[in-house]
Amino acid sequence: QSFIEFLRKWISVERWFCDAPSYADSVDNVRKLHKDDFNAVLLICRAHEQLKTTSYILSRIMAAIDDGARFDLATSNSAAIGNRVSVVAGAASLPNAYPSIAEIGGMGQNRAYAEVALRARKLLNQESMPNLEQRKKQVLEAAKQLTESETKKADDLLADQTPVLDVFFPLLKSVQATKEEVGLLELIAKRLYRTYTVKDVERSYDDRLFRFTFTNKASERAIHKLTSISSMTELSSVVSSSSLSKLSDNSEGDSESRLVATENLEKIPSNVVRVGVFKVLESVEALADASTIESILKSFPGRDGTKTAGAVNVLYFVVPTVSVGGDETANNDMADKCHQLLKPHANALEHAGVRRVTFSFDRQTEDGFDDSSPATFTF
Repeated sequence: QSFIEFLRKWISVERWFCDAPSYADSVDNVRKLHKDDFNAVLLICRAHEQLKTTSYILSRIMAAIDDGARFDLATSNSAAIGNRVSVVAGAASLPNAYPSIAEIGGMGQNRAYAEVALRARKLLNQESMPNLEQRKKQVLEAAKQLTESETKKADDLLADQTPVLDVFFPLLKSVQATKEEVGLLELIAKRLYRTYTVKDVERSYDDRLFRFTFTNKASERAIHKLTSISSMTELSSVVSSSSLSKLSDNSEGDSESRLVATENLEKIPSNVVRVGVFKVLESVEALADASTIESILKSFPGRDGTKTAGAVNVLYFVVPTVSVGGDETANNDMADKCHQLLKPHANALEHAGVRRVTFSFDRQTEDGFDDSSPATFTF
């Protein structure tokens, strides 16, 4: 309850300053409201002078609320102190904090409030998603079943559009060098390639590698003007079709003329079988060893001299031991490092028909909120 009181008091002070064009205008507005209470005006102005300090305190409070919302005291057998559980875990008044947090989230127009407003919006976004710990448990169970060639839980998870990207690296770190690690690679591959037709899969637990073949889905012969669109990805694909404008020109009587042919945006025919490989690396420096990349490229066709379909395959390197994303300079340095490590292998990748190579790292955060989506660099 004291956290909620702090949130409300902070808002009662800063709402005078967050939208005003200048400090003088803000003080003038405060004076107009408190004409006969000079002490109240003085207290508000003094409180605002401590904005940097109070914003930091506010961020820590929101982090505690975020942690508390994730932990269920009724179902967990863990000791709160041993697991550093938030002090507000299980508090009945926890939901009462969200209206105030929502108000803070709307204060980002002024640069001085941008950071704390962003943290508030992140917290609200996390709260709107399914429970984090429950999702981690569901994703891990699905990964375990995939190692036993049982796909039902994974299929259900993906069909329900349960968010999995933000829990991928936390779970990967907890199951390193186990079968579940490869199960997680398979799950994330199916998540990323859910709009394609995934065919054969191969799991190599000793090599920490997952290989699959896939094809572009055959383009729909046509789309009726009343066809429902189930996702923004589908909508973008349809809108980008050059034939979309023909919808409005078709007559209602001719069913064939009311249908629009769609194009394959990647220009790769749907009968071309492509190969995808997800490989866990201990570090990006492992690619400096030519034998490492050579052993990985054995998973692709064409290494034995057979003819390939061209640059149609994909390769993912997942590095759970490295975190990036603290600032733009760090991102640029890591991107350049990955690029330099790949350059000596350009010919080998080309012979393997590799279309693109993606490095995936855990995203480093400094705002108290974990479980962000991975940081990726694609070449």
